[in-house]
This record gives sequence, C-alpha cells and structure tokens, in this order.
Amino acid sequence: MFKMARFVILLLCCAVLFGGCRSVRTEPVSERVVNPPEPAPPAPDVPPVKQPGSTTTVTSVGNTTESSVLGADKPSLIYQAQLDLLRILICTEEAMVIEGQTQPTDTLHQAAAEHLSNLGFRVLDGPPCPGYEASPRELAILANERDIDMFVLFRGTSKEVDKLGSFYSFEVDGRGKVVQITGNELLTTQSELVRGKRAVNRVQAAESALMAFGEKLGTMLSDEMVRKSGRGVLVRRVRVEGLAQLKYADNIRVDLGRKPGIRSVTLSGWDERTRVAVFWVYMDASAKENLGAYLEQLGQIRLRVERLDQTGAGTEKKGPLEF
Repeated sequence: MFKMARFVILLLCCAVLFGGCRSVRTEPVSERVVNPPEPAPPAPDVPPVKQPGSTTTVTSVGNTTESSVLGADKPSLIYQAQLDLLRILICTEEAMVIEGQTQPTDTLHQAAAEHLSNLGFRVLDGPPCPGYEASPRELAILANERDIDMFVLFRGTSKEVDKLGSFYSFEVDGRGKVVQITGNELLTTQSELVRGKRAVNRVQAAESALMAFGEKLGTMLSDEMVRKSGRGVLVRRVRVEGLAQLKYADNIRVDLGRKPGIRSVTLSGWDERTRVAVFWVYMDASAKENLGAYLEQLGQIRLRVERLDQTGAGTEKKGPLEF
C-alpha cells in the first residue's frame, strides 16, 4: 500500500515539474519530386567585339544584320530631281529683203517660240545659238553646256512677191528641222513656201510672211515630233542629280515605268562626270498630276522633286497634242 502511494506521488511530481508527459509522433518524410538543376556548362571562350565608333559598347560575335544600303555612295541619300517640260532651243537664220536691202529680224523666232511654248515645251532663249548646218558634235557640246533636249532650227528669208495697188505681198521659202540630242537623231525636216498678208508697208508685209512661216512650219515640226514619239500624248522631262552609278538611273527608269498611267520611261542621257541623269516620261493625261508623287514613292531610290513643268510663260495654254 505504501509502495502504491509513493508511485502516485511520483507521478504527481512529474506533472507539476514538467507539465505532464507528452508522447512524440513521427511520420515518414516523402521523397523529393523536383530534382535540383544541373550545373550550367562553361561559357564559350569568345572575345567580345567592339562596335565601330564606340569605345565602350561591345557585342557578341555572329551579328549577321546586313545594311540595306546599296553602296557607299547611297547611305539613305535623298536625290534631287526636277520635273520639267522638254527643253528646246529655237535658232533661226532669218532676214527680210526690203527694196534690195537685207535686214535682220527675229519675227520668225518669236512666232515659232510662241507656238511651241503654247504646246507645252520649255523654250530656252539667248546665245549661243548654233547655225542651221551645225554638226552633231557642235550640237552635242552646246546641249551639254545648256542642258538642252532638242534643237529646232529654221532658215528663211522674206522677199517681196508683188504689189497690188498700195498693198505689198511677201513670201518665205524656207526650211526647218528638229534635232534630238539623244543619239544625235534628226527627228524631222520640213520645207514650205508661205505667203503673208498684204500690207501698205513693206516691213509689215515682210514680217507677216515670216510670222506665217513660223506658225505653219512650227506646227508641222511639232506634229511630226508627236507622231514619232508614238508612245503617249504627254511627255515630261525628269532630271536627277547625284547618281554615282548608271544602275541607280536604271532603277528609277524601271520603278517609274511600273506606275499607273505611265506608258514608258526613256533614259535620255547620263553623265558619269556630273552624275546627272535625264529621263523622258511618256504618260497618259490622267497621270499628269500624279507624276510628282510617283517620283517620290519609288521603291529603291529616294527623290525630292521640284516641279518646274507648271511655271513659265506660255505653259498654261496647251493644244490638243499637249507635251
């Protein structure tokens, strides 16, 4: 009995001192589901490469990005272009014979210039002017100096024919021709005998004959120029500066020729020394106002266009065969 009491007292002491006896439960630890990452392989021993023009920026080897520039002379350049009418130089060898005396005049030149400018040509003026029998070489040299596409040359002398009462009558037996600089081609040559209006003054009658000759022969020459082009009614001239290689001019010719309303594009000339290319554009009338935008939207060459084809005296009046 005494032993039982001692055992109970011992249990009470354990409860007071240690807060009771607790049982400990253990559970098995589950296996790891995710494996730890393996160590990364060592980086390749490749030296960094410095970018041109920078002393601090580096990049890895193997950058294969290619430049879109076609050549060293074309780093996103914007080439200057002028959209203009065909440029012609009219030269006349003209005179009038009054009472046996030969007198100089420019009446024929004025009549021809007005007619051709009304058709839409860019008529140039001022010396030097070649003679009617000038050689192709002389014409080519002058064309390069003055940036000329064509020469229109006249030769004619106004002479008295008869007198009816107080009224004099004069006539001109003359010739005219058109020379195209590209290929030194003689586009057309015409001759005509034209009589002017009668006048009481010999000078007035002589000038009337020269004016009638200039208008008639100018019409004949321009009609033949239009007929021989044979590729469209409207013709415009495009001059582009700064083209270092002929292939860039060819890119312009091909890209522009694909635009709506463009019949054809001809490379009239390219000068390797001056890097200037001249194009003739044959197009429908519907494309007339779009040509400037076409030039600025080419696929391979960037152009900034200056329009000259709507300025200048006489270019607002156009005939049915407008150039």
